[in-house]
Amino acid sequence: MIIKARAYGKINWLLEVAELRPDNYHELSTLFQTIDLYDELSFSLAEDISLKIVDKNFSANLPTDKGNLVIRAANLLASCLDKPVGVNIELKKSIPLGGGLGGGSADAAITLLALNKLWQAGLSQSHLIELAAKLGSDVPFFLFGGTAWGGGRGTEITPALDIFAPYLLLVNPRIETSTYSVYLEFDRLTNNGQMSTLATYFFTSTETLFAKIKNSLSPMAKAICPTIAVVEKKLAELGAEALLMSGSGATVWAHFPSASSQENAYQILANSDWLVIKSRTVSHQEYQQNLLQIIE
Repeated sequence: MIIKARAYGKINWLLEVAELRPDNYHELSTLFQTIDLYDELSFSLAEDISLKIVDKNFSANLPTDKGNLVIRAANLLASCLDKPVGVNIELKKSIPLGGGLGGGSADAAITLLALNKLWQAGLSQSHLIELAAKLGSDVPFFLFGGTAWGGGRGTEITPALDIFAPYLLLVNPRIETSTYSVYLEFDRLTNNGQMSTLATYFFTSTETLFAKIKNSLSPMAKAICPTIAVVEKKLAELGAEALLMSGSGATVWAHFPSASSQENAYQILANSDWLVIKSRTVSHQEYQQNLLQIIE
């Protein structure tokens, strides 16, 4: 059996950060959204657990040992079983590293789902969510997909009404921002985060959503990487109706009012030194339908 899988990336529609918790994570409230940019993975049975990068796009320095979340996910799932297991994993990266798009977290979550099937582990979704939370704060979201709230340190997932946004541009200045450094700057500049009751909001349209977008980490990321502000200014000049840095940066998403305005902005920015990707949202249903392809 071979399992082929897509690991879709994400953006954050909102991200508010509050106080540091006893476990040294920050309390936060965020609205996640899967997008149609994805990594590709292939899983086949083997004697040992191994990972091969089949395309060096965005992954020249990506480790293939336990420093990679994919290997960590495989080892974590294997530790739950009472039988020896192995897998050959091939990974093709299309999601930029360190860009706030959740590529590594998505790869880890899909590895848990695929190996639960390949190894016939029979773990429940609640068990998989528990394992995902051990791998990283964003990882549990990628077991759900679509639009969903993340609470606590981000691992407490509540599915939400899907947001449909077909004319996204993702602009990455080709600079990696360190999540650790951004949060360190947040702690230095704020005595305590401010967080409103985001989880009570109910978005019935992109208009109501775009009126509320916010990222508490944007000022800190821009202090570390001023190019983020330059990207935002350019996207606004090109007619974006909404834009926001995703996660801890440095990618900025922008939504345009039409396909023609999206295309115009893309053509102009494609000549820059930045990485520019046309994208759209992926609903929960589409996400679940396209996760795993099993080849006998």
